[in-house]
Amino acid sequence: MKKYILSSILLAVIIFLQACGAATADDKSLAAKQKELDKKIAQRDKLEQEIETLEKEIAKLDTTTKNELEKIVGVTPVTPQAFSSQVEVMGKIDVDANANLSATQGGTVTKIYVREGSYVKAGQTLAQLDNDVMSKNIVQARQAVAFTTDLYNKQKALWDQKIGSEVQYLNAKNNKENAEAQLNVLLRQNDMFRIKAIYPGVVDEVSIKLGQLVSPGMPAFRVVGTKGLKLNAEVPESYIAKVKQGNSVQIYLPDLKKEVTGKVNYLSRVVDPLNRTFTAEILLPDNNTDIKTNMVGILRIRDYNKAKAIVIPVKTLLKNSEGYYVFVAAGEGGKLKAEQRKVTTGAINGDKIEIVSGLNEGDQLVTTGFQSINHGDNLVISK
Repeated sequence: MKKYILSSILLAVIIFLQACGAATADDKSLAAKQKELDKKIAQRDKLEQEIETLEKEIAKLDTTTKNELEKIVGVTPVTPQAFSSQVEVMGKIDVDANANLSATQGGTVTKIYVREGSYVKAGQTLAQLDNDVMSKNIVQARQAVAFTTDLYNKQKALWDQKIGSEVQYLNAKNNKENAEAQLNVLLRQNDMFRIKAIYPGVVDEVSIKLGQLVSPGMPAFRVVGTKGLKLNAEVPESYIAKVKQGNSVQIYLPDLKKEVTGKVNYLSRVVDPLNRTFTAEILLPDNNTDIKTNMVGILRIRDYNKAKAIVIPVKTLLKNSEGYYVFVAAGEGGKLKAEQRKVTTGAINGDKIEIVSGLNEGDQLVTTGFQSINHGDNLVISK
């Protein structure tokens, strides 16, 4: 029994000692691994610092990489300026003096003094009709005037000397006046054998030929005046308060690519119930020979005006899912980067648009090259 007890105690002691020895070995292994890990971490941190230092040094020395990252752009300083917007209404050019001229007396055309494109004055003779008979009658009338005038002068000289009767004097005077009146009638009738311009202008068409028999009312010449040019436009009812009689307005002629200043001459008193427009007649400057009748003109009506506004070219305005934006060149120390600015737009006029918010005076707006840059890109300003 005692031997059995001693054997059991001895076995327990042996097991305990083995367990303690195993635990001590495990503790030594864990500490060693932890020490090794700390060493590797320190080596990693040092290596990362060395890598970062080398990358910075390479970036400074590698000019090829630097040039590839820079974008060349053009910029324009943002400066407040006067800005106005306008609406455009299409109209048609007309002229008061635009008519076919004809003869007032029938006859055969013997002379034509002008051709298409000739400039004529008011009263200028354009063509002559056969007036041979009338010319002979005028010769006789002139002789009659000369004869009766001579008799009158003699009779008057006698009457001044109290010689002869008053009836003889009055009869001589009456004959003279009748002869003069008859001559004047013939001269006026002879003038009807001429086709004349009744206003200054340009001969646009010659419809008769030499030897042709013409009659009153038959078109002979079309003369378009150089004065009385006007634009007739149908203006929307909503702009009735912005167009006043006597106001100066701008007329753009797209065919001639030029703009002229006109004056509102007349506004119709009735609004068309179908299209809700009213007629405006705009007088244009005279002697614009390049402006043709029936040419298209655009009436520009100013509907917005601001003394100081931030205005940019429409082409520089970009849009994404969040709205409109532009690029500005921002930075210090000579280093510029592309900065994307969200903007709020206002009125527009042609190729210019007002920016209500998002840009400030002095900002460097990117105006060329903005299509190929992104936010944060390095920029170089072209010279």
